[in-house]
Amino acid sequence: GPGPSLRGIMRGMFGACGGLGVFTKCAVKLFHWPVPHEVHVEGLLLDTMIKIPENIKFYFCFLPSFERFADAAYKIGEAEIGYMLVKQTIGSTLATMAPHLLRAIAQNQSIKAALNAFEHIFMFMIAANSKRDLEYQEKALKKIISETEGVLITISDMPTTASMALWGSIRSSLTPLAFRYSSSFATTLGSLVAFDNAVLQSKAASEIKKQFVERGELFEDLADNPWGGIYEGSTCFGHQEEIAFFDAHDLKTHKGWYEFEKTCVQAAVDTPMGVGISALGKGDIFGPLAGNYHIWQRKVKKAFDKEDLADSTYYITPEEK
Repeated sequence: GPGPSLRGIMRGMFGACGGLGVFTKCAVKLFHWPVPHEVHVEGLLLDTMIKIPENIKFYFCFLPSFERFADAAYKIGEAEIGYMLVKQTIGSTLATMAPHLLRAIAQNQSIKAALNAFEHIFMFMIAANSKRDLEYQEKALKKIISETEGVLITISDMPTTASMALWGSIRSSLTPLAFRYSSSFATTLGSLVAFDNAVLQSKAASEIKKQFVERGELFEDLADNPWGGIYEGSTCFGHQEEIAFFDAHDLKTHKGWYEFEKTCVQAAVDTPMGVGISALGKGDIFGPLAGNYHIWQRKVKKAFDKEDLADSTYYITPEEK
């Protein structure tokens, strides 16, 4: 119904991020996972090996433009196929898998230009309930990629790649690798919106980031480095957050990150692009654009935590600054 609920107050878009205290009890939402609950894994991170179940398949989908990339996602959402659709970037792949190679590529403009031609990619995963279900979903995917002028590559037959993709889906095991390239990374934008809007955010952020990379204020990641996809089987609900690499021990790139985020926040307000990850702790900036939620958020903060004992950094301060 209308008005804030307890679930909305505690969860909302991001949750309270510790700003209202600590949970002592909570519920967990379970999703259908048509794969054996126990998976035998050998190796660590880059040499992970798993026997891929017959009802699981992974694909790379290459599209010719931002617009066709979004079109393919819409068609997949409408067809209600797949278990996961997530943006895949050359920059992030090299940063996690081959950081030394990315540093070398950064010095070669011709290679960089060639790699940027493959910037509109997403990884797609099918987790089917039966052989017939798998065949149907794969047939639908091939038709969609053909209609959007894309190229489809099956990676399920690449043991190491498919193993890392599956284990990364189960345990988020690939995330620690992102720290190998520059020691740290952060993310901005990422509004949960219709997918055309989400894709335009990543396009805008890439253009902004190029300036920071060229000045040496952020690490080279080919600029195009958004992460995100569609959720709940519908492209009415998706996001693309822009990742940037920096060295937490290097003042120039550390400051570069904060300036980059500040610039993206301003772009999100001016355009506007919606309330995304960049709105964490910035209710006073984004609130006036979204029903003045910051006013209610501050009232909730005072009601639940009158003495401001919980960390307000990513929620909202008791008083406007």
